[in-house]
Amino acid sequence: MSVHAKFPYEQVPPSYSAAITQLLQSLASEEESLAKLMRTEADKTSSFVGRDLDFPTAPTTQEILVYNHSVIQFLDSMVMTQWLMLKKLHAISHMQFLQTRSSALLNEGEAENIMELENLEYEHIDY
Repeated sequence: MSVHAKFPYEQVPPSYSAAITQLLQSLASEEESLAKLMRTEADKTSSFVGRDLDFPTAPTTQEILVYNHSVIQFLDSMVMTQWLMLKKLHAISHMQFLQTRSSALLNEGEAENIMELENLEYEHIDY
């Protein structure tokens, strides 16, 4: 049975290196989106504060505090998102390390290298 017969509505699974490339591209795309959000938030802050720092909309103290709280929430979300992206990048680099290391060990074919390969993943996991 062909792959297309098994998964008629899905594409053929990508190669390992193609999957890694797609993961990295998705991280880069996410980073670009976050940069646009940051620019938009900076523009919003500039509009709120005014070019001459004169608060052109004449907000009350309560409105300033509410706005400040929304900025803090936004920045908190950005930090969490960046942290998750860093963890994804770390996982990808770990996957690449394991793939490179396992290929080298399997090419050597020694029994102790096979045992090392079985334990390799657990030695380099960062929880």
